[in-house]
Amino acid sequence: QAVIYYNQAAKIKPGDPDTQLGLASCLWNMNMKENALSIIDTLLYNYSDSGKILADVIYRLIVFGEKEKALSFISADRDNHLPDSDVLKFRGMLAQQEGKMKEATNLFKSAFRQNPHDYLTARYLGNILIEEKLWDRAITHLKRALASFPNEPYFLERLGTLLVSCPDLKLRDYSEAREFSERAFLHK
Repeated sequence: QAVIYYNQAAKIKPGDPDTQLGLASCLWNMNMKENALSIIDTLLYNYSDSGKILADVIYRLIVFGEKEKALSFISADRDNHLPDSDVLKFRGMLAQQEGKMKEATNLFKSAFRQNPHDYLTARYLGNILIEEKLWDRAITHLKRALASFPNEPYFLERLGTLLVSCPDLKLRDYSEAREFSERAFLHK
């Protein structure tokens, strides 16, 4: 259904990278992978000097499961259009997909240290710390993420839930949990 709207948007704003990426995602989800990859190749050709477009494309490729293609674009960025924090984030995503959780955790930590204002990095790091049952680190990280995203419901809710239900009873803090949960509710 969304393909219809993206096609219409593409007619109104031909070549708009955000519209093209949305269309590529829709096509991918409809199992029209060749068409989606063709759009991505065209974007890379037309915007080869744009770090933002390159980062958006690499992210989509990783989400699509196109690991080799994503790695080739990361490696080919010799002109440094991508910030180091993005490269670390993407390598962390790939390591996580491969089940290399310790490596992924370290890559996400490094990316977050370099750019604590990258929402995806903050989210990926929080999720992996929780998945790996590193409760104290997860709580610390989520509080740090709130410094950059003070009213972000996702981080507020995760932190509130963790402070109430943490398996490590020493880390539970019901009053803080309530505060974060109430804030999450207010900002949803």
